[in-house]
Amino acid sequence: PTGCGKSEIARRLAKLADAPFIKVEATKFTEVGYHGRDVDSIIKDLVENAILLVRQKLRERAASTIRQHVEAALLKLIMQQHPEEHAHALTSAAAAAEQNQ
Repeated sequence: PTGCGKSEIARRLAKLADAPFIKVEATKFTEVGYHGRDVDSIIKDLVENAILLVRQKLRERAASTIRQHVEAALLKLIMQQHPEEHAHALTSAAAAAEQNQ
């Protein structure tokens, strides 16, 4: 039945699952006299777009993690090459970090 909240429930579930949600009115594609793509190709396009959205989110999450690992590796290399120059700076930074907690 119309107006009972089906779309809103689907939208909220998608948000909770961190999944893409696209609402399409199928009646637009089934009207008398409509000549265009068939319903299967429309659904296929929607699924492909959803897959692209999910892949983009995964790339963004991975980029953040990779950035953190690269920064940690670079800091480790710098510290190994010049430990005496950075020892005081690290001690001061660690003390400041502890005070902020």
